[in-house]
Amino acid sequence: MTAAGTSSAFRAAQDAIVGKTITAVYYGQDLVEIRIGDVLVSATTRPFGMIGCTGVGPATIHSLVGRTVEHLCVEDGRYMAIDSGENRLAFPVGDPTTGGPESVRVVREGSPEDPADELICAW
Repeated sequence: MTAAGTSSAFRAAQDAIVGKTITAVYYGQDLVEIRIGDVLVSATTRPFGMIGCTGVGPATIHSLVGRTVEHLCVEDGRYMAIDSGENRLAFPVGDPTTGGPESVRVVREGSPEDPADELICAW
């Protein structure tokens, strides 16, 4: 794991995601969104990985709903991955398929009681 995997932003994202259930997914032409508890992971890159015994795509990504996130991995300049059992959903970062310098974002809004409790990470 590179520096991105040990940064305070990464640790905050990991704490917010690992152990939580994937509650919704959206796979659009230029955007993939994964709702994990109160966190939204948005990516403007084409995902890759394995879901069950097949690749990641619009027909398979929805089977992640209801699964628990077991691991979050960030390889700086390469990819960000969410693992759930035998499933791995990964998004490239820092390559020609990315939609910009912040191609993957992890966002949690602060609560009304504590607006400062927001989380924003980008790779």
